[in-house]
Parts: sequence; structure tokens; C-alpha cells
Amino acid sequence: MALGKMLEVVTRINSSLRLHTGSVSQETGTGPEGSTSRLACVNEELARAYHIVMRSFVDTGRAPHYTDIAREMGTEPEHARLLLHELTSMRLPNWLSPGTDLIASFAPFSNIPNHHRVSVDGEQRWFAQCGLEALALGHLFPGRTVDVASTCLDCGDAIRLTLRDASLVALEPSSVVAHSNVPLADWYVDVGKS
Repeated sequence: MALGKMLEVVTRINSSLRLHTGSVSQETGTGPEGSTSRLACVNEELARAYHIVMRSFVDTGRAPHYTDIAREMGTEPEHARLLLHELTSMRLPNWLSPGTDLIASFAPFSNIPNHHRVSVDGEQRWFAQCGLEALALGHLFPGRTVDVASTCLDCGDAIRLTLRDASLVALEPSSVVAHSNVPLADWYVDVGKS
């Protein structure tokens, strides 16, 4: 898949929840007086929780605990915990550490340090979920320089890329390609277990 197309796909995945929320509100019958169905309200809560998690990653480089989500949403911790579990079960590339309520990965970020080290304006405190998801990072730090330093797990060579906004501005080596042994259609089978 061409690099530009991959950027488009990853960006679409990360914005899908927001778009889905808008369409559900219309489909479930927002009434003439502005009343909304239970499903629309739940999806608004999920969208809000999603954005709290993303904002925490952008601001701090770490995922929030569900109690942090509860505090920011003004809700009970148990409600936020259940929202987090629902959010990570929506076939988005997000998952919890097995057997816990802790976010392990939330595309395009990893909460677990790995070999995809991300620096923004020279400060390294982020990790990308994977090499392909790293391509979406430029959208989350508008006007800032995002550098990803990684390693090819096959040959051990260093891979570096630089993003600014939606543009890939540098790639070393220039011959690098992205590859997955899992077909795109199967990416959600056992997500978070591999």
C-alpha cells in the first residue's frame, strides 16, 4: 500500500469514532425538540472518553487510568471503567492489558514502551503502537515536528521518519517499506493478543 494511502487509512480509523457518533445520533432519532435516544447519549459518552484518552496521550505521553477519565467526565469510577471496556471492544485498534483495566495501546499510541520511540519538537516521551500507526502522529501534533526512531525487527537496521502536520518530510532509509504478515481484513482477530 502506498505511504499516502496508508496515512489516509490510519487517519480514517482514528477519526471513525467521532464520525460514527454523529451518524448514530441521526439514525436513532434525535427528535424535533432536540431529544436524543439512549444510544446517542452512550455514544457521546464514548466519544468523550475516547478524546480524554487521546488528549492524555498527546499531553503527557501516557494513557489515563479509568479513575482519571471518571474525574474528567464527572462520573463514577465504575461507569468510566465500563465505558473504557466498551470503547476498547469497538473493533478500533485499542486494547487493555489482558486481565486488567489498564490501557495497553490506543492507536496510534502505545502505553507500553517499545522500539517505536516518538519525539515531538525534540522531546521523547511517546511510543507508537506500530510502524504504520506512527504515520498518523503528525495529525495529533499540528505545526510541530514529530520524529519516529524505530528498528526493523527483521534485520535490526534503524528506521527514522519525520512528520509535520499531515506530511512525511523525511524517511531514512528512503527505501523502507511497511509490511504486515496479517491481511488487513484480519487485523481485528485477536487484537491486543499478539
